[in-house]
Amino acid sequence: MGTIAQRDLYRLIADSNGRGERVVVATVAHTRGSTPQRRGAKMLFFEDGKTAGTVGGGCVEAEVWAEAREAMRCGI
Repeated sequence: MGTIAQRDLYRLIADSNGRGERVVVATVAHTRGSTPQRRGAKMLFFEDGKTAGTVGGGCVEAEVWAEAREAMRCGI
């Protein structure tokens, strides 16, 4: 899974919105040292468990996934 093009990002968000489904967008806001993704990289998390894009993989992505699930659960 790689970075997601901006046009694809907005299309996927609009498609989800059109179906009445929530989507969470995670964005890399700051990096330090060697990182797999640059600032601005985005990942979408959909209600059905699917994702698009990446924020770096591994432990970082697992933590972001957990935060995305919580945001969906709480409606933040």
